[in-house]
Amino acid sequence: MKLNCKTTGRFLCTVFGTVAAWAASAGENLIFRPDAQWRPVEMKQLEIAPGSALDLSGWNDAPAGKHGRVLATPEGELAFADAPDKAVRFFGFNWITGAGMNLEGSAEESRNEIFRFARAVRRQGYNIIRLHALDIFLMDSTTRVDGVFSPRRLEQFDRMVEAFKAEGIYLYLDFGMSGWVHGGWSGRACENRVKIFFNDDNSRELWEKSVLALLNHRNPESGLALRDEPAVAVVLFWNEQDLTLLSPSLTQAPAERIQEGFRAWLKQKYGTFEALRSAWKTVPENAGDFAAIKMNHTSRVAAGPVREDMTKFYLSLMDETLNFYRSVLEKSGYRGLYTLWDAAKNRRSSVAREALPLLCSHDYTAHPSDWMRPGSRVGQESSLSGLWYFRTMAQTRQWGKPFMITEYGHGFWNPFVHEAGLAMAGYSALQNYSGLMVHCNAVLLRPRGSLQDFGQGLNPVTRANEFLAAHLFRRSDVAPSRKKLEIRISPRALTRDGLLESAVNAEQTKLALVAGFGISVSDKPGKSFPDNVLLSGERGSETTGTAWTNTLAVSKTPEKYSLAAEVTALKRQGVLPRGNRTDPEKGLFESSTGELLLSFPETSLRVVTPRTEAVSMLPGRCALGVLRHVSTDVPAAVALISRDGKPLTGSGSLVLLCSTPPTPRTPIWSSPPTGRRWFGAANCRRC
Repeated sequence: MKLNCKTTGRFLCTVFGTVAAWAASAGENLIFRPDAQWRPVEMKQLEIAPGSALDLSGWNDAPAGKHGRVLATPEGELAFADAPDKAVRFFGFNWITGAGMNLEGSAEESRNEIFRFARAVRRQGYNIIRLHALDIFLMDSTTRVDGVFSPRRLEQFDRMVEAFKAEGIYLYLDFGMSGWVHGGWSGRACENRVKIFFNDDNSRELWEKSVLALLNHRNPESGLALRDEPAVAVVLFWNEQDLTLLSPSLTQAPAERIQEGFRAWLKQKYGTFEALRSAWKTVPENAGDFAAIKMNHTSRVAAGPVREDMTKFYLSLMDETLNFYRSVLEKSGYRGLYTLWDAAKNRRSSVAREALPLLCSHDYTAHPSDWMRPGSRVGQESSLSGLWYFRTMAQTRQWGKPFMITEYGHGFWNPFVHEAGLAMAGYSALQNYSGLMVHCNAVLLRPRGSLQDFGQGLNPVTRANEFLAAHLFRRSDVAPSRKKLEIRISPRALTRDGLLESAVNAEQTKLALVAGFGISVSDKPGKSFPDNVLLSGERGSETTGTAWTNTLAVSKTPEKYSLAAEVTALKRQGVLPRGNRTDPEKGLFESSTGELLLSFPETSLRVVTPRTEAVSMLPGRCALGVLRHVSTDVPAAVALISRDGKPLTGSGSLVLLCSTPPTPRTPIWSSPPTGRRWFGAANCRRC
């Protein structure tokens, strides 16, 4: 395999019989072949074998929708209409609609392929699938009219709905995909994600036409219109649309269009340019009218009246656009859950989300700078040195509303990918989130292409992550925290000087590693929903990112907030139990449940629960519970999982999982429990 890449360090990965190396030399083409030291991983069989140790198909309650619509409860959880007092949790993945299947055969061949795929999804333990880029799938190359779907693709979509439904898999539907270049529901390249804010080029009419056509379409197999399909759990109006209202920009056109909108908004607010000059007091002397105003859309704006007006302008756009989207749902008759604003991490977006029934968030660690293109760079640090991407999302969760992480990833070319399943699933379960979805394509029917930055289905490391995550999160092996911490956000106070453009204080987000953590958006005094209230104050942390990501930035100024003092107070109040080992000054965080222990300096995470024990660690030794001794000479994730759901000490069926960077060395275990059945991470049949 030939590679042309630029990164630091060197480690190996395997691709279906070929060994590939990631080398430090910039622009160097290298070919690596198997030898006595470097050997390929066998990945020809991607489907979990029925009845094998990895088959989790028994978890799904099929068909999806049998208990009615998915609804949001006042407690901030998801439940089914037939059992509103019983919380449900969704575990899934982002699927670039149609990926991993061959849909180019006859109608019967495509149908068989789709139902086979749905069975494979179920066997991997998933009960929800996010149909990402659905608009692009339905508008294939044969379409000639905007918003008119390919008949062949529409028929295949109908089969997908029925196949997933039959396997107990719910649907999360994206109504708008694209980034800065590609537009949805159109065969043309455009920037509809920005245009729809202003209804440029009839973009709203196109979105409405397309969404109504989809929701009103009646599936010939079920006889149900999609709007009435109870297997549809959530619809997303537009993927990551709030990223367009942040500072980074990869193309000039979207940024300039927002500039024009800002100028028009200012003119409407102030009336005259002199009134604007008087209010801002920073307008250059040579500026003569509103056309001279340039909102600094490519770097941070200092706190003050300019930033305050930016915040008010952004909020007006977001509120008006959400109202448009909701009006289309009302026309369709859809009565299920919907969401929006799933990427930005500032408090302004949190204020905009307050009107939504369900909140979702996205973030990444080691996101490649330019995807898989030559010259792309990937961070090489461990995510456990701060668990930044989890904390960034945690500070957007609002108490009283269901919260789902619907997109996360750990860029593969980072050498610590094995941390993701343990960390993201463990802490999402501690926080009692309603959903967790990795990006992307975690299920494939056959080998296709090479390893990708976020392609989960081809990669043995990420496949192991997902198997562990299924148990920690979906099976709820990690218990949720009974203690809930709240940060109160006041829109009235924080709109002043544009303080809503910043996020929650980064130091405070570390509390998401020890107890339930969330925010509330309110200017009304009253009793707090959770057990404890933490006042956020006006000082927060800035955010940073690219056209595809947004995350908390490291503060460049000393923090006024003392996390150590806060932890001491929580221990004194009994929020953290006596003996809790959390010590922020040492970078040590233990959950209030006692099940999770994270060390920033050691970049290690230990999880000890009755049914699963796991550790992600650097070379060395550690002891858990039933796993009394773990030793490894490479970074590794090691887990012991009760397959039958009984406690490890009484289980008759166990899975031992080991996941490491692709090197020839492997961890060593000693003192495992005896007298029980062991399954390795392979398609073993029952003993």
